[in-house]
Amino acid sequence: MATVPEIPVSSSRLGYEDEVNFCSRCRVIVADVTPSESLDDKYRTHHFTAQDLDLAAKAGCMFCRRIADKIWWRSGGSRPPGSTVLSSVGGSSDEFTWYSWSDPKVVPEVDDVSIFVNEPVDTLKGRESCMLRVAFDPLLDQKHFPATIATNNLGSDTSWEQATSWLVHCLENHKSCVHQYSGPWYPTRLINVGKPGDSTVNLCLTATSNMDGPYITLSHRWGLGEMVKLKSGNLQQYLHEIPLTDLPQTFTDAIQVARSLQVRYIWIDSLCIIQDSAEDWLVESAQMQNVYRRSFLNISATGAGDSSGNGALFRHRSLDAGWVAWTTERRKGQRFLVYDREYWNDQLIDSELNRRAWVLQERMLAPRVLHSGDKQLFWECHELEACESKRNMNLGPRIKPGPPLDAKTDLAYELWAEIVSRYTPCSVTKESDKLVAISGIARQLSTTLQDEYLAGLWRSNLVECLSWIAQNPEGLSRPTVYRAPSWSWASVASSVRYFHFGVPQVAEPQVTIEQVCVTPESGDYFGQIRDGFVKLRGSM
Repeated sequence: MATVPEIPVSSSRLGYEDEVNFCSRCRVIVADVTPSESLDDKYRTHHFTAQDLDLAAKAGCMFCRRIADKIWWRSGGSRPPGSTVLSSVGGSSDEFTWYSWSDPKVVPEVDDVSIFVNEPVDTLKGRESCMLRVAFDPLLDQKHFPATIATNNLGSDTSWEQATSWLVHCLENHKSCVHQYSGPWYPTRLINVGKPGDSTVNLCLTATSNMDGPYITLSHRWGLGEMVKLKSGNLQQYLHEIPLTDLPQTFTDAIQVARSLQVRYIWIDSLCIIQDSAEDWLVESAQMQNVYRRSFLNISATGAGDSSGNGALFRHRSLDAGWVAWTTERRKGQRFLVYDREYWNDQLIDSELNRRAWVLQERMLAPRVLHSGDKQLFWECHELEACESKRNMNLGPRIKPGPPLDAKTDLAYELWAEIVSRYTPCSVTKESDKLVAISGIARQLSTTLQDEYLAGLWRSNLVECLSWIAQNPEGLSRPTVYRAPSWSWASVASSVRYFHFGVPQVAEPQVTIEQVCVTPESGDYFGQIRDGFVKLRGSM
């Protein structure tokens, strides 16, 4: 992808042990690799003060920087580059951080050490503490060695050659990722990206255009500032042209990716849905399942900031391998793969973009996703999860596109319960969108279940679906705008979980469903709900 513009920054490398930076305290940890076998030797001193931890993080220590980043993330923000923000509170004279090796009998083949903050800390965002779990996995095969990150620029030729390699490998080798649909399908509107070097793009109406070839999609954060949008008043103008200079950097970067991949079209929500038309929004929001499932690739601005600000896909990054090789003297020079167990979650799943409600289904429904992360490019498809420094991982369940899920019905219900638990902590700008923003996934699962969808629950499994639990009941509140009946998890502003799915049933349900009814707002049972009720029969 040589046509992708490279930001002129200095080059450096990260990935092998002679290039990895550990502070003196963390070097003791990686040199030890000796799990504790007695309670007397369970805890060992790490850093004594918050200032020590912060200095080590600023100096580039892999583990200390990860802890500082975690503290900032948990307190609701991101750590400003180069800032000193940690300070001890509470006046404790004890050591600030500790570390502890796991019991080797738990997972014999993988050693595990936890580094944790002994006291809460003051940050510019609040008081938080955290724990870092580091795994030491014996490196027995050369193919599992971490790759070198050769540049601190996400837009470099090296990074995007890797992205192209993932894509080509997926197209040529992943049978479950390449599904032949019965005939072409396109969203109502797409952006025609034109040719490399063009200064404009244009909106096209797919029903009246001579469509040819695939399209890609973009996941991004809107932000609170002013952003270019498709409206009734500029529709005709956009059908003629949209100057690239009018678009935010995230959009122009995504258009550049499409051009480089020789993909003619891109779908961007704010430019392909008429934003001041409630009627158009109802029609288009009901198509989200197909918009993402039928796409060629989803570009996710996972670490790019919001599109109304200074967000960009191609930008300077701080080098962070995530996975490194390390040789220990304690075990006759054995090499280990050293990594943060939560790296994938911290960088992707818990990123600010993926804490947005709409983005969950965008990520889960797309056949393949290329993430422009905070520190690396990441790849997800149905057979591979990888990043620049770790070219092959296998993490987490995904909803596969194409034919209905071939899982048994019980497993599909369990999958839905897991999706609800992931979805409910996510934020949504408009409270009335709570069910709409997950409707694409619900439509996909309904094909498998052949079941009636009822405001986030399923009729054939309704007794179990009703037994959801709010994670923070003490601070529970109802939304100011009606969005679901009180018996639906969508009616509360809280994280929700199910504790029983996947657990063998030990008792018969003590209630039966007498009647249930849901009234959709516009005839779409997967969309906004006007009202609903359920009647149960059971002993009091």
